[in-house]
Amino acid sequence: MVVKCWCSCSFSSSIKRREMIVLFLLTFVFIGMFEAVMDKLNFHFEKSIFKGLANQQFWDPTLSWRNKWKLGVKKNGEKFPLSSTVLVFTTDAWHFAKFLRNLCAVAAILLAWRFVTLTELLVWTTVGRILWGVSFEYCFKNIFEKQKI
Repeated sequence: MVVKCWCSCSFSSSIKRREMIVLFLLTFVFIGMFEAVMDKLNFHFEKSIFKGLANQQFWDPTLSWRNKWKLGVKKNGEKFPLSSTVLVFTTDAWHFAKFLRNLCAVAAILLAWRFVTLTELLVWTTVGRILWGVSFEYCFKNIFEKQKI
């Protein structure tokens, strides 16, 4: 069975359709997770699991901002071409998490073109946004929080 979607593309199987919906919703889960990484690093680094990881120069936002500059000093210029702009995601954990979050958002947009109707798109996007929030809250409060022993 071939299904024609609202944007004039078509796909041939309900299994592919189910897989597309699952992937679409998973992108929202990952968006929430990566956003939780960003907020935990930015606002609660001292109480996070990231504080104990190796390479604090990458994880600790009080240190990692220097990674984009030669010898860690802004007036010395960029450490490598575009290190403070389009390649900044290679310099620290916060920007890398932001890059992954944005990549997931682009994937969600590309997958959204496969929905049959605009109503369906709105429904699944609403479900996705709820999953985003649940994922963010769970990761921020449970997974990325340093556990008290």
